[in-house]
Amino acid sequence: MVLPVELRPLLAAVEHAHRRVGQCAGSAWDPHILSDPELVLHALSALPRREGLFLEWGSGIGLVALLAAWCGFEAFGIEINPLLVDEARGLATIHGLSASFAVGSFVPGWYDPDPDV
Repeated sequence: MVLPVELRPLLAAVEHAHRRVGQCAGSAWDPHILSDPELVLHALSALPRREGLFLEWGSGIGLVALLAAWCGFEAFGIEINPLLVDEARGLATIHGLSASFAVGSFVPGWYDPDPDV
């Protein structure tokens, strides 16, 4: 799938923000790998209808939720890192996308990972 030309500014801004966050956070940065926008758009366009709710768990800088909003979904992202949520919100605002982002975790509070399991 060829990416629409009108998405170039958004994708460039996402890549720039991703690099900037990594540089600001230094060694505390938990590196995230950005999703492939072509694959994301291909998957979203394969859905039978492009409306309704879309939720991205662990949204990071928000690329997938932003693309879902661009496709017409009511898109939401949840991310544990407040710095990434701020970046995602800023990207949505600057690019006129209605995606919403919240700080939170999809891991239940009672969950205690046992490294021996």
